[in-house]
Amino acid sequence: MKTSKKFLLALLATSLLQQAIPAAVLADDAVLREGAQVTHSVDTARSSVEQIDEQILKKEVSLLRLNTNFRTHYMKPERNRKRRLKVFDLIGGGIANAGDITLIDQFRRYQNKPTEGLAHKGRLQSGAITVLVAYLTMGSLYAGEGVWDLYTDYRGKKEGFGAKSILKQATALKTEIDALLESRKQAAEGLSVGAAQREVFSAEDKVLRDSRDLALLEFCRLYIDSRKRHTARDMTTIGTLAVCATGAFPGAYGVINGLKNVNLKQVGGGGIGFLISGSTLTAAPFLIHGSAAVTGKFSHDKLRKTIGDQQCKDDFRSCC
Repeated sequence: MKTSKKFLLALLATSLLQQAIPAAVLADDAVLREGAQVTHSVDTARSSVEQIDEQILKKEVSLLRLNTNFRTHYMKPERNRKRRLKVFDLIGGGIANAGDITLIDQFRRYQNKPTEGLAHKGRLQSGAITVLVAYLTMGSLYAGEGVWDLYTDYRGKKEGFGAKSILKQATALKTEIDALLESRKQAAEGLSVGAAQREVFSAEDKVLRDSRDLALLEFCRLYIDSRKRHTARDMTTIGTLAVCATGAFPGAYGVINGLKNVNLKQVGGGGIGFLISGSTLTAAPFLIHGSAAVTGKFSHDKLRKTIGDQQCKDDFRSCC
């Protein structure tokens, strides 16, 4: 009887122990699960920050790619343009020099023999005709270059490299990057991390913002430089056409008619045309660079309104 009681007591104790042990284990498991949930939530938040970082980097790379393509586009036509213009100047200058030499020689020959000179008007006119051909030739070449420039601009607009289009693309990328940076800042502030990790997030944020600012600064330089080059190109074409127009009419053509009609006033009028043509040619560098500088100033002010003062600083205007 005593043995059976001891056996029953042993069974009861064993049952109680078996019931108590799982409760303790369950309590420990609950703590571990809670800790695991906290760790998982932190990892998820960090993962979201990393995803935002990846999106920001992709947008900044897109901005850098836009800068590279933009530079390639507007610098490409400049490679052969200068060579062509030098050839044009050589052709026009060579013909004009031949005409000037002919004029000087014929006027020298008949300076003391006006009657003989009038008897050979064609010889006197030959120099002026040669100069007229020079002005018309150079004017035609530069007019063709101007037409090609217009076609290049039209094609660039179709490809998305027009002044308005390229600025719109850069502004859109900046807006997207700014929004992502703000989302990243909010996500990082919502994390329950230590001071060291928070400093890492802050340093990463500064790096991303500096990368954005440098890319936008490069875009501003490229944009202003492209607009200045565009203005200088157009002013060169327009100025050369003005030089050729005034040199040919009333310049050389006036001299030809004056010699034909033996009218000194008409010859003098041709001299006024040459004077205007030469003055325009002399003032051309000032007009070209002055207009380019004015365009650069207006472009800079426009960028400050659209891109921002921080990314479009005053100290880089001298570099453009």
